Amino acid sequence: MKIHCNIARDLMPLYIDNVLSDESKAAVEEHLTGCSECRQYFRKMSDADISNSEDKCDEIISRLDEAESLKRLKRNMLFKRIFTITLTAAVVVGAVLIGDILIFHNPSYIPYEETGIRMGDNGDMYVEKPYYGYKGVYWGEDGEGNRVAIFFLTSSCYSRNWEKLSEINQGHVIRYHDTDDEAAVDRAYYLPEKYVKENHLVGFLSKHNTIFDRIISRNLTDEEMEDEMNKLIAEIEKEAPLVWSAVNEEVENPPQV
Repeated sequence: MKIHCNIARDLMPLYIDNVLSDESKAAVEEHLTGCSECRQYFRKMSDADISNSEDKCDEIISRLDEAESLKRLKRNMLFKRIFTITLTAAVVVGAVLIGDILIFHNPSYIPYEETGIRMGDNGDMYVEKPYYGYKGVYWGEDGEGNRVAIFFLTSSCYSRNWEKLSEINQGHVIRYHDTDDEAAVDRAYYLPEKYVKENHLVGFLSKHNTIFDRIISRNLTDEEMEDEMNKLIAEIEKEAPLVWSAVNEEVENPPQV
């Protein structure tokens, strides 16, 4: 119970005479441990009212100091215990979050020959093997006016391990050609890995990356930028596996592993 200085000083004569109740005595002692002015006042009163007052006063104040030291020790121990529990909880939560990211949300590029892609006659694409995600890096026209889609698939630690356990997974991914679909394309290509690495298209910071970032970063006019982008698309078309074609073209089918 905390009391004001005036009340503590009023009670000090009774405290010195040892006639206070245990509750009032504890209140005075608690006040003295935290108030240097009242401790000095208590010392002066003790000098005036107690035989062998100096020794008696030193004994009482020493006892109060020990009590205060014990309180500080208990507070420090409690703080350390709370800090340890909090730190342990933070480490556990952090480990769980990092593990979740690394296992489930840290995608890596799947080479075309390992995707298990199967194309339907109408341009529906299926993937025979588990995968983490689909990333379309370009939907537009090439230099010849063909509507082009360029994409790649990713896997994660979880999907790769599930892959070993799964015997059947024929998941529909996307439809590339449909006469009623405004997003229909004439050709769909699988992006080679070198373009994925050059443009950092996978990883924690890859969410908004595009295959045109290095072109955009250069000080080019709009016309020069468009010309460079068209050259890049033409380069990719020459190197990328053709997955789907709306016309009678040879399509590269990956091994069904």
